[in-house]
Amino acid sequence: MNYLIVVSELHQLPPSKRWSMLVAPLAEELDNNGLGRIIDLNCLRREANELGRIEAEELAVELVDLGYGRELVKGVVSAAGLKQCKPETPKRWLDFHCEDYFSEGWSEHGHFDEPAQTSVIVPLTEAYEDTDIEFLIVGRSGWGGTDFGYRKGHRGQKPLVLR
Repeated sequence: MNYLIVVSELHQLPPSKRWSMLVAPLAEELDNNGLGRIIDLNCLRREANELGRIEAEELAVELVDLGYGRELVKGVVSAAGLKQCKPETPKRWLDFHCEDYFSEGWSEHGHFDEPAQTSVIVPLTEAYEDTDIEFLIVGRSGWGGTDFGYRKGHRGQKPLVLR
């Protein structure tokens, strides 16, 4: 399974600093640790070399281990001096039609179900895309490995779709 997360704090850096302060160090750490890769890294590298800047405001990062990989990404983002901001729908995830996840505050706080003692909906810091099945996972039932989320290209299943 491939886990894909989006780093949306990139916009906090000026375009001329994005490569040196975040993209290059993150790519190097991911490669050195074998934990994943930045999607479209070669395009970003070319843009940085040819234009001296990166216009992208978010990065798609594919991880082979969600737990260790997410911690590594958080560490590099933090080392770049970037702060977590109010989540907005990443451009990459617009086709998942998950606007309610962001507009209703779930992306910030999730939802903890007291009787079940489980986070039924997780905050964005724990959400990820399963690229193999084009599914944005934003929660779980706590039973039988059932994940809640959004299927790419499907509308109208409010609030969540069961996988």
